[in-house]
Amino acid sequence: MPNDTPNGTTEDPKPSNDTPNDTTRAPEASAAAGGGASRLNINSGASREANDDFARSLQAATDKAREQFAGIPPEEITPEMVARLLAQNNTTARSSKSDKLTADEAQKFHNATENSVVQIFAKKGVANLENPGRRRIRGESSGSGTVIRVDKESGDITILTNSHVVRNNFSLYIKPSGSPKRYKAIIEYEDRDSDLALISVTSKDLAARLKPIEVADKDARKTDDVTAIGYPMGSSTITFVKGTIAALECRHYANSGVALPIARTDASINPGNSGGAALDPHTMKLIGVPHQAMRGGNNICYLVPISVVNRFLRAAENKLEFIYPNLHITITGGDR
Repeated sequence: MPNDTPNGTTEDPKPSNDTPNDTTRAPEASAAAGGGASRLNINSGASREANDDFARSLQAATDKAREQFAGIPPEEITPEMVARLLAQNNTTARSSKSDKLTADEAQKFHNATENSVVQIFAKKGVANLENPGRRRIRGESSGSGTVIRVDKESGDITILTNSHVVRNNFSLYIKPSGSPKRYKAIIEYEDRDSDLALISVTSKDLAARLKPIEVADKDARKTDDVTAIGYPMGSSTITFVKGTIAALECRHYANSGVALPIARTDASINPGNSGGAALDPHTMKLIGVPHQAMRGGNNICYLVPISVVNRFLRAAENKLEFIYPNLHITITGGDR
């Protein structure tokens, strides 16, 4: 666990095997050698091209596995995790022209958000029945957060993220992109129903560096462009992926089970992106917060829409608690 210092910062701890998001050597992927490859007619130009494509795909999958599973002990990698990775690779291969940013687009977003989207680290604690006065630390998880307010005079910084990223934390720190230091944070306001939370950091030197992102005042529409920004899979490198708003609907939030408005997108959102920024690439305003994905779905991911975010921010400003209405009606049979 990071050691506190008087100014609320810590040096980034060295990697260790007991924290899932620390960087350790990833398991190597390998291809089985044998008779399958020998059936290819290497004298055929089409076969040689197919063989080359297979080799490139295999190498890409290997590189992706090393990156995505970095920091996860091999014994904790489940078949379901591998299946999800293969599904993501398959989807990316089919839609690489639409979901990858060009070099110019990536540079644009990097310049605009490098100091606006931070990585969040939370050590989670659970009850220790053997020693009730001391919680048992479950491990460290990471997510993302969006800077929405900065007071350079006082050094107060407000960051928007998901409730599930910071809930039940034993200790909470944030780290800006490219920084070796972590800054201690506290939860200011949380609403589990909408899976949103505000955390704060006080540091004048950090406030001088960070830049808030403007929050949009209305929801994006279906087919609007969106760019998701965050730190997927515990990576310390900020990433950007683009997509479109596929639908605006009402669904039960995985965090709370409460049915609320939600925005569905085809932008690829992975664990670690939660709490980050979903921006309108044309206005660079926040239009949603990435927070969940459909298991087994091909790039079916969800954002907390900005209408829910703004309602949450108004409640936080006035120290209110919302109770969302629920008619408890279940529809069965027929088209839904």
